[in-house]
Amino acid sequence: MKKEKLKNSKSKGITLVSLVVTILVLLIMSGIAIATLTDGDGILTNTESAKTEYKKAEYQDAIDLAVAKTHLEEGKEQWTADKVLDNVEALLRQNEMFKASEDTWERCTDENGVLTLKVPTEYGIFEVKADGTRFLGTEEEINAMGELEQADITFEYDTTWKNTTTKGPIKVEISKNASKEEYKESTILYSTDTSHWNAYIKPIDVYDNNTTIYVKLKKGDTQTNNYVQKTITNIDRLNPNAFTINTQQVKTDSITVGGTVEDAEATEKDGRSGIAECWFSKDGGQIWETNTNNKKLSTYTFEKLLQHTEYTIKMKAIDEAGNETEAKEIKITTGTVPQLNDKDKKNVTFTDTPNTWTNGNVKVGIATTETTYKLQYNKGNVENNSDWIDYKEEVTMENNGTIYARLIDSSNNIGQYVVHQITNIERVNPTITLESNSDATYTKEKNVTVTIADNDSGIADGASIEYGWSTSLTEAPEKYTPATLTYTKGAKQVTFTATGSGLTGTYYLWVVPKTLKDVAGNSNTTTLKSEAFNFDNTAPETTAVEIQNVTTLGYDVNVKGVKDAQSGVKKVEITTWTESNGEDDKKTVGATKQSDETTWVYHVSIEEHNNEYGTYKTKIKLIDNLDNAKELEEKTTQVPGIKITYDENYENANKTEVTKKYNEELGNLSTPTRAGYTFKGWYTEKTGGQQITSQTKVSSQNTTYYAKWTANTNTAYTVIHQKM
Repeated sequence: MKKEKLKNSKSKGITLVSLVVTILVLLIMSGIAIATLTDGDGILTNTESAKTEYKKAEYQDAIDLAVAKTHLEEGKEQWTADKVLDNVEALLRQNEMFKASEDTWERCTDENGVLTLKVPTEYGIFEVKADGTRFLGTEEEINAMGELEQADITFEYDTTWKNTTTKGPIKVEISKNASKEEYKESTILYSTDTSHWNAYIKPIDVYDNNTTIYVKLKKGDTQTNNYVQKTITNIDRLNPNAFTINTQQVKTDSITVGGTVEDAEATEKDGRSGIAECWFSKDGGQIWETNTNNKKLSTYTFEKLLQHTEYTIKMKAIDEAGNETEAKEIKITTGTVPQLNDKDKKNVTFTDTPNTWTNGNVKVGIATTETTYKLQYNKGNVENNSDWIDYKEEVTMENNGTIYARLIDSSNNIGQYVVHQITNIERVNPTITLESNSDATYTKEKNVTVTIADNDSGIADGASIEYGWSTSLTEAPEKYTPATLTYTKGAKQVTFTATGSGLTGTYYLWVVPKTLKDVAGNSNTTTLKSEAFNFDNTAPETTAVEIQNVTTLGYDVNVKGVKDAQSGVKKVEITTWTESNGEDDKKTVGATKQSDETTWVYHVSIEEHNNEYGTYKTKIKLIDNLDNAKELEEKTTQVPGIKITYDENYENANKTEVTKKYNEELGNLSTPTRAGYTFKGWYTEKTGGQQITSQTKVSSQNTTYYAKWTANTNTAYTVIHQKM
């Protein structure tokens, strides 16, 4: 019950108290006198009425005295109106006059909201306030307003549970039926125990459930004979029962939780409004969520969550009155979208069609054992989400490259992707290359390494290549030679040697692929033509060979007009020998090139042939820089010997002639005879000169030696005269 402090009553000291007592006594005496004088029949004519008035005055005096005594209490200035009335009531209960009615006293507020104590007596009801008393009349007089019906009073308050006021006081508004004449200008009185009545001024705060409000009407000193009542049954201040959060399902992008929630059982003062809403939070209570279609549901699924992330889950239950209970938070970590792995986990399979070498497209099928996620693939930039495509059918790969696959959940959480390489597409034809594409240097033979290559799928079975040499890039060779190819299917390289021989001049190598395919089916049909290769398999030529300057000492061999249009003249070899002694003097030497660059000369000296004279044989060989050689027709030359004449040196003397080799000894000398003379020896001059011997060397020229004579002194002469 609302309490109020006493209104200003600040009298202090004995003087003030005496004044109050004196005033009360005078009021009592004047009341008696007035009652006696104003009674309709007068004192003498109605003694019973006088007696009644006296008794009423006696009760009035007793009550006034109790009020006066209360005002004398120490510290009374701090008392509330409630305590003042408590003290007055205690004093009155000590008075035997009030014993008969003390069980019917009630405390209430009047129409002005002032706390009052109503004290019934056998002569009527007195109203006691902190600052005085008054007589209200008898019960019949007070109840002269008649019976009050339930329909005459309206109780208005929020009767729904979903109002925060149901946890605190409910404000109850009371109104009367103003259409009834007897209720006009009446005051509403209310009580929660029918003992203490209060004047209704403003809505009443009701704190406890099952509180009954009683209402009656009052006009002046009269009241309705009865009261009507209303019991308040929608107050619930009890929180729902404590509960725990349980985890029902955890995915990569969602968490489902719940709890068994019940409202607290009703008590005497609190009802059971029932669970109205369940709220859930995944961030520790910063933001709360609920099932919008049915807030009473005690399970909830958080969606669009991040994978592998810890969430702080809270849950609270709110009853219809707004009372709530929050469960202890729990930590839940979302799952992780699986990583696709075709090696260890083997939760994804790639199927390539075809899975062998091809020069067409490859279709890639992707299958996964993970069933709760969506499968995506990517042929471009894995960092760009727009490049990821939902897998629905086989993916066409037009070129070798990488295809990526991953799993994604409904909230776009992604798993680690797996990489699959397509490497069996080849659209490049096999190639033919030459180790050397040209050679300006003249050689007798060329061996060119030809390489057939396919670095991807390799060479297919049945390759057939032929090659030939042509003096032109436009006219095909006159003949081709099949290449010998030794390899196994799929070989990356095959080589063979293209040989050119017996050729002279500039030639071009032609390599013709009769059949050349790789395993993927790509073929090469293009003839490969090299640049120039120079060959020389022809000996030099000459225009003339002349033997000149033949002497006893030798001769000159002149080879003229010697040329080689390709590699050039390397040398001219001269081989000479004599017929004597079985060619024991055979010798080969090189001629000397002359300043005209085409004439080669060699001097054959007899000294190189044992100074032999007679028939000399000469062979000439022309040799170019590649040792291509040509032997010319053999030449025969007569080299004269040295003629030695022995002149006996007198008139008509004998002359003997012999032929000798150069530089040999003369050998045995003849001893001629002459009559009358003695031979003295052979001399270099007719007269004088030097005597020669058998050891004298033959000079390089024809020579005459002269005999020298000494006339004998004892020689008989026969003179014969002849007529001339």
